[in-house]
Amino acid sequence: MSEEVPQKDWQKTALRLEKHTQSLRNEIAILQKKEKTTEKQLAVEQVKNKKFQEKLNQERGWHDREQKDIEKKGKEFQSLKSELVKVQEELGKEHVENLHQRQNIKELKQKVDTLTNKKRDSDAEILQLKSNGDNHRQEIRQLKKDNALLKKKTEDVNWIAKTEYVKVEKLLREKEKELQRAQRES
Repeated sequence: MSEEVPQKDWQKTALRLEKHTQSLRNEIAILQKKEKTTEKQLAVEQVKNKKFQEKLNQERGWHDREQKDIEKKGKEFQSLKSELVKVQEELGKEHVENLHQRQNIKELKQKVDTLTNKKRDSDAEILQLKSNGDNHRQEIRQLKKDNALLKKKTEDVNWIAKTEYVKVEKLLREKEKELQRAQRES
């Protein structure tokens, strides 16, 4: 009897172990299926990851290009800004120079007007002096004629007073001096 009991235990143990082995095999099969599924998922995830990396790299490239474009445009903007500042400074200088030139032109016009007025006045004065000179010359001619007549009369008539003669001679000298002065002034 003692032999049967251990054999039964052994069969039970063998059965139990077979069940356990079967259960482990099933578990292994399930785990292998899970492993395959996980490997497939891993492969899918790796493909996704690879695509994601490619997309990320592409977006980084785009971002880098955009950044370079932004920097380039920023430099162009700075260049245009500094050029604009230079142009504004030049325009400011030109404006100041223009105002200065306008002031100079205004002053020169005033000088020209003043000189024109002075010339007009001088011309009028010259015409007046010429007219006076012509009148003095005519008067002197008349006085010379009168003097000549008086001399002739004096020679013809000795009884004319010497005082009258001196007066006429003095008047003649004064008129000759006026004539010379008028000629010098004109």
